[in-house]
Amino acid sequence: MRKKKVIIALVCLFSVFVVGCGQKEDNNVKQKEEKKVETKDEQKEVSSEDSNVKVQKEIRVSYINPDSGETETEVKKVDDLTTEIIWEALKEKNVIQEDARFNSCELSEEDKSISLDVDQQFGDDIRRMGTTEESEVLKCVVNTFLDSYNYDKIKITENGQVFETSDAVLDGYMTRQ
Repeated sequence: MRKKKVIIALVCLFSVFVVGCGQKEDNNVKQKEEKKVETKDEQKEVSSEDSNVKVQKEIRVSYINPDSGETETEVKKVDDLTTEIIWEALKEKNVIQEDARFNSCELSEEDKSISLDVDQQFGDDIRRMGTTEESEVLKCVVNTFLDSYNYDKIKITENGQVFETSDAVLDGYMTRQ
């Protein structure tokens, strides 16, 4: 008789446990469903706001700090990511001379490469520099373009020809330095 009471008590306890946990799981499912609905509503609100707001992009401009002589990077917000904007940002930071120009810039999404063709003025400016300054300026140009476009390598040519500095012949691709 005592065994029957113990078994009945255990069955009742087990039944209460199962029913109680089942309700808790149902509540959790309901809460998750409510959260999903809220999330969808929030996404709809964000989507409608995004269509009215112009998304700004960032470029990372490498430059030489005139006080310390060290290379530093500044993040700049821009409305559009173009070669012209990157080139002008390098001019603003005095990395390249005001009269230097680029002829073209081709981006290859396939191999994440950039082909930048510069004018003779840019080449002459680089060749007038000392070896260290030349290296630092090229490092700033390379890193700015690669970081801004998020690409892996860049090739710089001068008027469609191999770019020669006073210290090196740059006939291939360069990576971030």
